[in-house]
Amino acid sequence: MQLSNSHSYENTDIMFGEFKKVFEIVKTRSRALEILADIDEAALDFETTQLFPNGADGFIRITSITNDDYCVLFDHMFIGEFDDYIEHMLTQRWWVYNAKFEIRWMDFYCEQNRNDDEQLPLADVHDVDFLAKCHLGGGPSSLKIMCARDLKCIIDKSEQMSNWAAPALTESQYNYAGFDAFLTWELFKHWNGILDDAKFTAHNVMNDAVRGTIECEQVGLYLDEEAHLENIRLWTIKRDTFERYCRRYTPPSVIANLGSSQQLGKFLEKELHKSLLDVWPRTKKTKVLQIENDYLKSVARRLPYPMSRWMAALAGMRYYNKYLSTYGDTLITKNQLAGRITSRFNIGMARTIRYSSSDSNLQNIPRKVVVRRAFCSPRGGKQIMCLADYKGVEVRTLAELSGDENLLHDAIYGDVHAASASQIYGHELDWVMEALASEGAGEFSNVYTMLKAQRSTAKAFTFKLTYGAGPDSLSDVLKCTYDGAVEAINKWAERYSNAFGYRNTMHDAMIASGGFIPVTGGTTIYVPKWDQSMPVAANYPIQSAAAKVMYRAVYHVHRLFRERDIPAYMAATVHDEILTYSDVDYADEAMEAQVEGMRLGWLDVFPGSNTDNLVDFAIGHTWAAKP
Repeated sequence: MQLSNSHSYENTDIMFGEFKKVFEIVKTRSRALEILADIDEAALDFETTQLFPNGADGFIRITSITNDDYCVLFDHMFIGEFDDYIEHMLTQRWWVYNAKFEIRWMDFYCEQNRNDDEQLPLADVHDVDFLAKCHLGGGPSSLKIMCARDLKCIIDKSEQMSNWAAPALTESQYNYAGFDAFLTWELFKHWNGILDDAKFTAHNVMNDAVRGTIECEQVGLYLDEEAHLENIRLWTIKRDTFERYCRRYTPPSVIANLGSSQQLGKFLEKELHKSLLDVWPRTKKTKVLQIENDYLKSVARRLPYPMSRWMAALAGMRYYNKYLSTYGDTLITKNQLAGRITSRFNIGMARTIRYSSSDSNLQNIPRKVVVRRAFCSPRGGKQIMCLADYKGVEVRTLAELSGDENLLHDAIYGDVHAASASQIYGHELDWVMEALASEGAGEFSNVYTMLKAQRSTAKAFTFKLTYGAGPDSLSDVLKCTYDGAVEAINKWAERYSNAFGYRNTMHDAMIASGGFIPVTGGTTIYVPKWDQSMPVAANYPIQSAAAKVMYRAVYHVHRLFRERDIPAYMAATVHDEILTYSDVDYADEAMEAQVEGMRLGWLDVFPGSNTDNLVDFAIGHTWAAKP
């Protein structure tokens, strides 16, 4: 039964009509096996009785398959359970939406059907969403969003949570299940017709990371509740201290709720000068002031006392209130219910295709030792944490992308931020490096604290500069005049000329291509006209390359643990860091594999590059073992 080759439908009725012409509900096992034997590549969709397989109540009720020859549905209530078919589904390539879902189920059934001597090969599952992201960049997605954007088809998902364990399913349920696979195949054809070979192949960067990402979501992190309760106590004290200061000048009669962005915006509209209000960021829809901590602190430095102190205190109160609401009692409750802290790691969800994290957002956990020591090895001493992250990955990525030899040398063998500080503040670099290495001992006791602070400032300056910030913003970082910021920019550009020029190159490429920024691996990120700024052009290529390095690292670390039969498991990926748990007796072997996997991930994105001093690592009983 040949399907239409059309990749463009004007409306849902036309597409659904095409689907109904070819849709078949398979009634016998022999017919199902005949179809599977004839398929090399197809779209696949499951309807299950629960979200995750656990070996108890959950099972796959419906398997829907579509390609140009078949549009079929297997109801396993009548033709036999799914595990009777898994061995016949391991030689094909399957296209799905949300590969984590189908891979979880297929790998579960592969594991259920293994014997003591051998294990079934893994199913070859690919996500159509990753194809789109290789052209457009990342962002929130769903099958419904993709169909509306790419196929001009609006789909009804009301049957998604219906009773898939019912003895007899309705015609509406069958149509829903079959139509999803039909749409997925149309999406595959749509993007297969648009992408060149490089972009099509590049989807594997994200796709190969799926199984390692699933393991992170399943394993999670253990929480030392006593240590975390101490963090809650400290956060509460700091939050309350800042709030008391704010209330000295803005009692409830002035601002009833200091946590309300709307009320704060109205207050600031009355109090601030028009020159500040004219440049203050506003929400796109309602045009009210955006209350962001970075901007609050930046504006505070320009205001006279006591308004400057009030605004800084407001930023501090909001900072700790965010920690309390996001990580406070929430983590305690989750740990008591599940025995650990799990998170959803969303592949390609950020615009730059970086991971995002939700349902316990581990991406935003503070790097402070006092906070991270609450995440620990499980009690009993049988497992230990292996921690590894890329050293200065964003600066090193910029050096590779721009071909800046000075920046690359400083990133690998020196200290980029110390070098920047020496340029900005007029010190000899060797003297700065010697002073910082002394940690304040001996002859450097009087200057160490100053130089350390200057290095921190230079670090913030470097990141903002490389991400497209201009003299206005950088003068806030350096706490200097506009002309002073221009001079600092010129000094940085003199030392790292290729890196400085790279942002202009990317901006020109973005404008010339109508908004498509070229990034590593032959992929692009689309930027709408209203967002085509220098910071975007400077930031996206670096973040995209760093994201790809991390996806490849997740893939390799997960693969090496399995291939080397190491009893170690991925627990989280946070920015440029991978956290794993290993049996204590295998910790050194696991750490070696983890570092090797991260090295291979880097080389996949930057073949033939220098990997000296690439990864920092540590073995210990808490996340704070590697400060």
